[in-house]
Amino acid sequence: MIHVVNANGNTSVFVYWQIAAANVPDNLKASYPTGYTSNIIGGKNMSSGEYFTLTDGVIVLQPGDKIQVKSVGASPPHVDAICTVTETFIPVG
Repeated sequence: MIHVVNANGNTSVFVYWQIAAANVPDNLKASYPTGYTSNIIGGKNMSSGEYFTLTDGVIVLQPGDKIQVKSVGASPPHVDAICTVTETFIPVG
């Protein structure tokens, strides 16, 4: 779950999944040697006090991957985000 709240003025919010270089599939390493970014939310316009929540989605993060929230607009923008995760161990062998 990701919950994002805009606390100041009008702003556009972006939520990204940054895939670490070590997790890029072998057939894509030549094109993305330093990793790559996937857009989860690409420019959601939000007024002051507005929020959104993403639920029921599943993203499998690998070591080094990140979820990043950025905002553009109000000066200075003030966006808060909460992300919940479930850690799962997969035994080797």
